[in-house]
Amino acid sequence: RRAVEASLRPLKLPKGTRTQVLQINLNEAVVSTYAVEASTLPLTRLGALTSEQIVPVIHALPGVLSVNTLGEPRDPGMDTTAAAAETVQAGTRVRLNGRSAMAFQVVKRGDANTLDVADRVSVAVQQLNARLGSAPDRVRITLAQTQADYIRAATSQTVRALAEAGHLAFGTIDTF
Repeated sequence: RRAVEASLRPLKLPKGTRTQVLQINLNEAVVSTYAVEASTLPLTRLGALTSEQIVPVIHALPGVLSVNTLGEPRDPGMDTTAAAAETVQAGTRVRLNGRSAMAFQVVKRGDANTLDVADRVSVAVQQLNARLGSAPDRVRITLAQTQADYIRAATSQTVRALAEAGHLAFGTIDTF
């Protein structure tokens, strides 16, 4: 960090420019993205519901670093204290089956296992769907994307390739 700050000092930047060095851990990645929809709620109310009732539940799960919401512009009067770690991406639009919706991305901690976090989030989403889906507004949370499927498929293919290599090695040794 100090090295980056030192390398920025000699640069001539426009007057009033402020710099901030942020550390990035490349292991902190989006594990999954979910869409949130409700046919009877306007997008602003759906956004508030997402921020107040969904984000805190997901953020409290072990291994979750942050929950980014997508789909509504930041409202300066919106209370975000219930989910202090939430990031609202201003100006984003989310469409699900041709309708406006909200979405949230789950970012895992650098030291957390992607599959464990994805599984915990999936269980929490099932519980949220059971609770919110039976409410009058019939909110539904749908998986849009996850890294877990790719990792599971890659792991399965690796195990299969290792088993085939073992059989081939055993067959070769047994022949001689």
